Amino acid sequence: MQQLWLSVKQQLQQPAKLRDVVRGAKAIGWTQDQIAEHTSVMPNIGWQFLAYLILTSAEIMVSIVCLEFAYTQSPPRMKSFVMGVYFLGVSLGNFYVSGVNTIMDQTRDANGHTFLDGPTYYYAFAAATLVASAGYIVFAMRYKGDTFIQGEQNNPEAVET
Repeated sequence: MQQLWLSVKQQLQQPAKLRDVVRGAKAIGWTQDQIAEHTSVMPNIGWQFLAYLILTSAEIMVSIVCLEFAYTQSPPRMKSFVMGVYFLGVSLGNFYVSGVNTIMDQTRDANGHTFLDGPTYYYAFAAATLVASAGYIVFAMRYKGDTFIQGEQNNPEAVET
């Protein structure tokens, strides 16, 4: 793989995508068989599937806990509203990521690079998560919960027979 990369790097400044590598390899006269030799050592797609499985499972588990907390901590008349606020927070997080990606697309340089190339992209989101976690810890230390389970409170309008 090093031979392919060094050969392609001599032809191109900084190939950013697999298609750039293939184009560069073809530009220096490599055949499909020579390219296939080097791409056969690439990781299996199963690793990506495993990562998606783990991330999706984690998101589901976190969502269940958050929704239960929102449901048990809100008074009976506000349960729908509090659940809506939770989903608003999820949508704002998605909007934030979409905004970062849009800004990255608009600020690409001539070589197609952005200010958050490679692992820096993930480090930026990890830093944002750490800041949010620190805020959560401060809030959680001061939070005094009150549990409202639907059906457990006496209904003053109910008449015993």
